[in-house]
Amino acid sequence: SDIIEGTKQGTSRGNFGMPFLNMEITHVWDPDPKAAERFAKQLDITVAKKYDDMLGKIDGLIFADMLNVPYMKTLAKPYLEAGVPTYLGRPFAYSLRDIDDILESAAKGNTPIIATAKYEHYKEVPALRNKIKNVGRIRIVQVAANTLDFPMHFHIQFMMPKILGYDIKQVSLFYESETRSQYVHETYLYPGKDKQPPYVCTIDGSGIPDSYHIRIVGDQGIETASMLRGYDTWQER
Repeated sequence: SDIIEGTKQGTSRGNFGMPFLNMEITHVWDPDPKAAERFAKQLDITVAKKYDDMLGKIDGLIFADMLNVPYMKTLAKPYLEAGVPTYLGRPFAYSLRDIDDILESAAKGNTPIIATAKYEHYKEVPALRNKIKNVGRIRIVQVAANTLDFPMHFHIQFMMPKILGYDIKQVSLFYESETRSQYVHETYLYPGKDKQPPYVCTIDGSGIPDSYHIRIVGDQGIETASMLRGYDTWQER
């Protein structure tokens, strides 16, 4: 599974969110019992028969199924109301009403929740924010990224606003499938301000193995960054 990013030393159990969360996986539930059994067998962990059977047995909850977005508020509710810290995969809702329901459940249990992508926390985010000063006025930003299982793993779309800012005027998106798109094209239109004219950030997701390649082009220079697949294989080029 893509959520297994390492194993705890001396065990076969997987860890999620390395190196930021470093959560040890001990239980699993899936609407497909056979899929749950296959996953559990890899890691020697316990299969829950019902989605709420893990209450009282875990100290954190991870959502890792891209197809459960419409039901995430329901699946998360008993855990949120019981105070179990919860990691919500992105996207975690298709409507503001569903987001409100999740927040209301968390408020009842005073439960911490996190909805983020690791890309937002990579060291190149602050590094590129600083490097932008070297390019002068930005003319265009070009990005190529891995996009297996769009939209779940199209994390670059969360990283770029973290670098460039969230004052995006318009967004366009083209994709071939809602779950396993081999090609995605997304464009952010930045309105510009002060001496910075409007510009676009184009993101092309495809089957490339690397996590991303970023190119920021300005009237005084170009800054680039790349990352090989996997958090522990960082390589700036």
